[in-house]
Formats: sequence, C-alpha cells, structure tokens
Amino acid sequence: MNLEAAIKHFSPKSLMISDSSRATASAALTGTDVMAALGMAQSRAELGFALFFAKHMKDRESREKAIKLLASVAFKMSPPAVGKVAGRRMAKAMLILCSQAVDVYCRTADDPQVRCTQCKGRRMVAPIALANGGGVICDHELTKISEPKGRSCPRCHGTGVKPVPASRAYRAINALLPELPERTWSLNWKPFYESLITRCEVEESEANMVFQCMTS
Repeated sequence: MNLEAAIKHFSPKSLMISDSSRATASAALTGTDVMAALGMAQSRAELGFALFFAKHMKDRESREKAIKLLASVAFKMSPPAVGKVAGRRMAKAMLILCSQAVDVYCRTADDPQVRCTQCKGRRMVAPIALANGGGVICDHELTKISEPKGRSCPRCHGTGVKPVPASRAYRAINALLPELPERTWSLNWKPFYESLITRCEVEESEANMVFQCMTS
C-alpha cells in the first residue's frame, strides 16, 4: 500500500497517527493497522511524511515542520559560497529558501490558481492538441494523428501545475541579503535552491517506500 492509498482510509481533518498497534499483510489491513504503520513509518522518515501531509493534505502544521526539518538538512549541505554570503544570517536564509522550496513542491493541480493552462492539470496532452493550437513547436512524432496516447505536457513537464520562476525565491532571499547580486544568485544559490526542491521529492519517495515495506 502506498501513502496516497492509505490516507483514503481517513478524513484529512481527523487523521491521528498512533503506533499502538501492529501492521499486517496489505490484503488484510484494517484502519488500525494502517494507522500503526503510518506512525512507525513516520518515525523513520519524518521529513518525508511532513512533506507528504503538507502537499497532499494541505496541513499547515506539517508544512511548518517540513520547512524546519528541510532547513536543518540545507544548513549541512549548503555550498561554501552560499555560507560565505549569508554569514550570521545563514539560519534565516535557509528557512527562507526552504519555505520557498516547500511551497513550490506542495503545489498541486487540484488548485485552479496554479493549474497548468496547457494541460489543465491533467499532466498529459494529446499529440494532436500539441500540433493544433497547443502553442508549442512540435516534432513530427507529436503530430502523428495515429499516436494513441498523449505526451507529457511540455509546459509543466508533467506536473500539472504552472512552473514557478526561481526569481521569486531570489526576491525573497534578497530581502534578507540585499547585497546578494543576481549573478551570484544564478551561479551559486539557484542550483542549491533547486536541489532543495529535488530533495523534497526524494524525501517523500523514501517515506512512501518505508510505508510500503511496513504494509507489504
């Protein structure tokens, strides 16, 4: 059982995690078993679970927790060039970057305001739609009418949501570090910021794997 399937057992507003019971084979799992597995898995993949609940259940407390946990990771993995500029403001800088990274990661296509205008949040676009009026340049493979399946949306890259420019994160960090030039941001800070978004994906994936192992 994966995490997305697990949360269907419960109401998002009343989810209480407990490790007071056992988990059994996935075919015979009860609600109590799932809750127990969630509690035990969460203790082993705390950041991944916080990210999962923040993204899929829009839980504010989980979002704040995820930002703090990710900031602790970011502080340790930050490149020397980043620490050199941030100096004593490093801790605040990491919180700002992680807040931006978590916000980007938590965007989902069920929110109309962030839904991709090309695929309408469906993540896929039919080849014929790409060729006729899709607003993008297509190769001959995409223009074949006989193509039975759609392709990953070229605008959102299959995420279903509008891309967020890194310049938004730069503006946020620049408010703390006005001396940070855009060129230095592009060379040193932006790749680090993007790696934090990728780290969010890795952490949630690991949390899902831990939970699946406990419920298999």
